[in-house]
Amino acid sequence: METAGFLPEQWTAKTIDAAENELVCWNAFDTDQWRTDLKKGARLYIPMTAHITAIEVVVGTIGSAASASTDITSGQTAKYIDINQWYEVPHDLDEMSDLQTQVAWQGKVQKEQGYAIAKVMDTSINALFSALGTTKGSDGQTLDDDLLLDMVETLNSADVPQSDRSLITDPSGLRDLMAFDKFISSLYAKTGAVTTGVIGQTVYGATVRITNNLTAATKGSYAVLAHKDALGGISQMRTAWKEEQKAYHITRYNIEALWGVKELRDTYGVNFYTRAA
Repeated sequence: METAGFLPEQWTAKTIDAAENELVCWNAFDTDQWRTDLKKGARLYIPMTAHITAIEVVVGTIGSAASASTDITSGQTAKYIDINQWYEVPHDLDEMSDLQTQVAWQGKVQKEQGYAIAKVMDTSINALFSALGTTKGSDGQTLDDDLLLDMVETLNSADVPQSDRSLITDPSGLRDLMAFDKFISSLYAKTGAVTTGVIGQTVYGATVRITNNLTAATKGSYAVLAHKDALGGISQMRTAWKEEQKAYHITRYNIEALWGVKELRDTYGVNFYTRAA
């Protein structure tokens, strides 16, 4: 391959595409992806909406206004995300491999770099699951219908919107779900969804997402049923760069990512244990 024609912007874009294909949990939440203005240590404030109450009209009086947002100027508690995660994925290409033009190494490296970034981003947001909302079930418990209904009831009782919910579990949780006769034909069989991380169908209105990057408990791992607004994240893929190291007969190709994650609405999620870690 001709490395002289390497375009950092193109490499960055293709790595982002590769990462997008691997992100399972990050995309389930309120994430502002691939910004260009972030720096490590920055703090970004997020406007949060709040429920307001209708008031009866009284002739001759001015109704008291209520604010639907919580921000810095309103005197209410503001939500923010600290940009405190900074990772890189360097790759060294030796001169011999560079001369083997029949090998499509560029696409392979971009895919591996995207996977590496996606895995650590997913892991960082999954680490928030154990503190989200109420914990349901016991460590190592089978994911059964009673547990699912209990979690759904908890979210419904907290006025959590029915849309944009995700059930994020691991392969043991998927195995448990597939044991339910009432789920097999309607959720999995018709789409072949068991072959992907994002199942694409729903359980009680929640999209099922499968990952191996959950935080381990003792017997199982911490999984979650949550609305997308429960957690937030902001990320930036920094422009790729290359550096020739002629003394070592290699060229280094590197990509870096910055991001931060934060719990935004505690009552918008319920965590539970999976059967196996």
